[in-house]
Parts: sequence; C-alpha cells; structure tokens
Amino acid sequence: MQLGAVWTPMTDQLRKQLLENKELYKKIKSVEAIPKQWFNAVIETDDLRYIVQNVEARIAREIDAQINEKKLNIQLWYMYIKYLLTKDRLLAEEVYYRFRRIFLYQRTLENAFPQFDGKLSEDAKSAMENMKFNHPYKFTPLPSSPLTIYSNEKWVKQVLPFRESLMHYIFQKASFKITKKLYASCKHLYFLQRKPIFHSLYVGNELKLQYFRNSMATDGETSEFLEMDKIILTNTLIVQHSENSNLLHSISPKFASCNLRFLRVTNQSFFVNEYKFLTEAGRIMKLVFQKVTIKDENGEPIILENFLYNLPQAMYIDAPIKTRTTSETEKLLFTWNKPTKIHCISLLLDDELMEILRPMRLFKFLSRLVVNVKKSTNVVQFEKGNENISNYLQDLIASTQIWKHEHNDQSPPKVLTLKDYENLL
Repeated sequence: MQLGAVWTPMTDQLRKQLLENKELYKKIKSVEAIPKQWFNAVIETDDLRYIVQNVEARIAREIDAQINEKKLNIQLWYMYIKYLLTKDRLLAEEVYYRFRRIFLYQRTLENAFPQFDGKLSEDAKSAMENMKFNHPYKFTPLPSSPLTIYSNEKWVKQVLPFRESLMHYIFQKASFKITKKLYASCKHLYFLQRKPIFHSLYVGNELKLQYFRNSMATDGETSEFLEMDKIILTNTLIVQHSENSNLLHSISPKFASCNLRFLRVTNQSFFVNEYKFLTEAGRIMKLVFQKVTIKDENGEPIILENFLYNLPQAMYIDAPIKTRTTSETEKLLFTWNKPTKIHCISLLLDDELMEILRPMRLFKFLSRLVVNVKKSTNVVQFEKGNENISNYLQDLIASTQIWKHEHNDQSPPKVLTLKDYENLL
C-alpha cells in the first residue's frame, strides 16, 4: 500500500447500481441472438445515449450480412423507432429517414411522420451526432437565399394515384435493359427487387448447377435454383434431355419476363398461356420443338394461327407439333404479313390441315413466307396412322408440275418429307 494514498469508499447506492448493471449486462448478452428480447433488455438501462449507440452499432454490424442473406431485420428497426418517438422525436426522424432509404416499400410507420418528405433536417442530423460523440459536433450552416412559402386557405388536398412508391412502378414496367441498368447503378436496388437476369438458361437432366457468361445451367431440381424466382431471360432457353415431361411447366412460374431469341424444347408438355408468355415479346428467331405438346385449359391442342402469329421475327421454325384449326384459320394463314421471311419451317399436318393446305395452296402459303424459293427448307410431317398420307404425297408430286406450268416454268417452294413415307408412294 502506498503511503499517503487516499481512497473514497463506495457508497451503498453506487454498489447497488454496479451489481444491477452487472446483472443487466449478463441479461443483455444472454438474449443477444433474439432481437426483440435483446432490445427490451437494452432499454432497461434507461440511458438514451447508451441505447442509441448500442442499437446503431448492432444495425451497422449486421446490415451487410442481412443483405447478402436476403433477411433484413425490420423488427429491430420498428422497435427502435417507436421507442425513440417516446424519447426524442428528432432522433426518431433521423432513424426513420434511414429506414425509408432501406425499406422503400414499408409504409407502416408513415402515420407517425406525416411531414416526412424524403429529406433529413439539420436538427435531426445534429441530434444523432450528439448521441455519437461526447462533445456535440457543431455544424456551420451555409448561406442560403430566403424562402417564401405561399398558402391559400381554399386549397384542396390532392390525392395522388400511386399506392406504392414510385420505384415500385418503375420496376414493375421496366424492360430487362432498364432493370439491368438499375442494378448496375446501385446494388441495393437488386436487393429490393431481386430479379436474376440470365442471357441463357439451360435445363436438362444431367446438367450440374453452374454459372457462366451471365448464363446458368441446371437440372431444374437443385435447391438453389428452386429458391429463385422473378427470373428474366434475355436470349436463350433450352429445355431438353429430361425424363420429366412437365419440367418446363414446373419452372415457368419462376420467370418474370422472357425476351427470347432462341427457344428449344424437347419432350415436354405445357399450356398455351405458358407458350404465349415465352414468345409474347415477338423476338424469337429460331424455335425448335421436338415431341412437344401444347394444350389449353380444356386439354385441346393450341390453335395453329395462335402458334404462328407469336413468331413474327422467326426465320427457323422446326415445330412438327399437334395443332387445331378454327373457321378463321385458312383466312389468317393466307393473310399473315410476316415481317421476317422464313429460311426453314416444319409443320405437322392432320386431316383438317391437309384440306386447308392442299399441295397447290401449300405452295402458295410458303411462297409468301419463305426468303428464297430455291434455298428454303420446308418440311411436312403427318400424324401416324393417317390414311390420307399416300394421296397427299401423290398430289404433292403432281402439283409440282402444275405449279411450273402455271408460273412460267418457275419451281414451287421445295417441300420435303420424311423417309418414313417413301413406302407410301
């Protein structure tokens, strides 16, 4: 013991406070993993500066991990703001300002801040700064021009039609190019409206999940892919080599929009509305359907003109699928003003289409659509077991000579058939 030293004994009140604080500290640490219980324990200190500093530290410490895991802790923000409203409104305004910048679509607390206009007042900013430092930071206001506000006692409150934030409506109607630029401008926007943008998506039985060149390959069943939604496809979709014939149907709800240029589907069954969704952008240049069934809600095959009219830019249509006709089919086929000519087309003919597209009329139909009569590839296939195949093929051969005779010896569009039909001739 040093001679001459003087100690002041601890008072009973101070000792009691020390013991209470130690117990409270243990309580705070014990419930740290449960935000609600942790916050309730922290406010038991009844020390505003301590409460603000600890909550702010926790928010700052956890925010990055929460964004990466897609789990922002909105509960802690709610409790924090509601508590500050009972203690210091300026502090509450400062926290609410940051809250709205992170949770753009949350309006739960807006009634508590009717004057909020998206800007942070200097008073609110200073109040929070005072909580962070032992000595308040002094702001030097910049000179500004006087502001005059005009009012009218007969004013009428204007009710704007926007039920959500403006950013919500921008995202709702934005094209994939705009969405991509928004994500590039601020990664926070991707968290608010998480829409994975893929140049190409390959789905097949033996494909392992992998990402490459803004594209993805998957078997469609991995947990990481199953958790995705609002996917935007900008170029290619390939679904093939799968034993599950409903695979495309099962993953279609994951797509937010499709702007496809190339679509290949093999051994799949899906609905008309799903086909329209995949092709409604009208940008497809190459479409390949093999062993594909497209039906409406009543189980009826897709109407032929509805199938073709969604492919205005297609130059390659290899789709020998079952379709059906209507009373308008013939008229619509021969008045189809397709802006882009076809290099290759493959169709499946049933009895009704054999009648509508009799060989001479088939030549007329193709001559309007193909890019070049000599260089185009046109293939017709038939339903298995159809008794009229042989007659149609014989008429096709005879009609070739008739067309030449009627068109100054010019050849009709070349029509190919499968080798399976050779024995019928």
